[in-house]
Amino acid sequence: MESAMFKKGDEVFLQVPDGSAHLHRGRIVQERGDRCLVELDPTCPAPEAGQEIMLFTEPGGEFMRHVARVQQATRAGTAPVLDLRVTGEPVSAERRRHRRVSYMSAYDAMVRTMVKT
Repeated sequence: MESAMFKKGDEVFLQVPDGSAHLHRGRIVQERGDRCLVELDPTCPAPEAGQEIMLFTEPGGEFMRHVARVQQATRAGTAPVLDLRVTGEPVSAERRRHRRVSYMSAYDAMVRTMVKT
């Protein structure tokens, strides 16, 4: 993870493995290399240590998705605080869109081939 990806005070959104696609708001309270501490909204269900989550950021106006593993989950008052280790490379929404378009183009071509036979 690049150190410029996260800065203390940055707003982030997390998709936690709670069975929903809801994004939960959080704020970076500390950044150190490939790890960061994120304080979540008190209503957010706190994932457990070892779980993988999706972390979404918007550095410089570009919406990015990161995969992160929860190293430790604690509380600051009523708010969950997660110690996260970011794994892999961030993926921009633009790159994900191109992949979806490429997949749909391949799928469409496959269906057209099947219809002709």
